[in-house]
Amino acid sequence: MKNRRGTVISRLLIVLFALFAALTALAAAVPDFKWEGVDSDSGRWEFSWQTVTGEYWATVQQETSPDIWNTLSNLQWARVGNRTHVTSPALSSDPSGQTFTFRAKVKGCNQAEGDGVCLSRSTYGWTELEVEFDD
Repeated sequence: MKNRRGTVISRLLIVLFALFAALTALAAAVPDFKWEGVDSDSGRWEFSWQTVTGEYWATVQQETSPDIWNTLSNLQWARVGNRTHVTSPALSSDPSGQTFTFRAKVKGCNQAEGDGVCLSRSTYGWTELEVEFDD
């Protein structure tokens, strides 16, 4: 009898672990993450996404080799309407014929107390984007 109970408990723990792993994998994607292009005045590369409720943190990374990601620095941020725009210094002086892979992750606060303490957070990401530069 004890052996059967132990088997049932083990199986339940495995099912709960698998369910938790599946829910973690289903984290919401960064909404409408897209490439806006190269700013003609500054030469900076621009990305945007739909601003999430209470957005307070975001990061953009570039894949430098398979499964190795580099966080972009010297970013400039702006909100225009319901979109967050991020520009980065150009990663290549002549990107013609090259393909770059980027990803973004965003955090937002869904509910905050009057003193600004966040009671409920949402995480959106990693959402990948491939950008191909024509020859």
